[in-house]
Amino acid sequence: MCFGHIAHYCRSQFYEEWFSSLDAQVRFLKHTLRFPCYGDPEYTFSDVERAIQREILNRNYLAQYELRLAEQQQATDLALLRQLESKYRTPVGERDQELQLAVPAVDQTPVSPIQGSLF
Repeated sequence: MCFGHIAHYCRSQFYEEWFSSLDAQVRFLKHTLRFPCYGDPEYTFSDVERAIQREILNRNYLAQYELRLAEQQQATDLALLRQLESKYRTPVGERDQELQLAVPAVDQTPVSPIQGSLF
């Protein structure tokens, strides 16, 4: 019942929801820090919840996990960029050759005018 986690009836669902990915772990930390910790410590775990929140803040876990998530996203983006560049970009030397092949050479020999009748 800590931090309002009443909807999870088994451990596997709980772990899948909150710890299956780095993004989920960041969501868990944000949820934990935002939770208001209602109730009297005599009847609830509100004192334990507040202590856990203080420890998360003292150890700066949220910032550390957000940094890891940003680094993971950057690595994913760079891998995708490399993949797309290899697919759609050609090296400069090859690009010049492709342009030469695509544009037909112009014949430079002079053409003498032909005179004739239209009728």
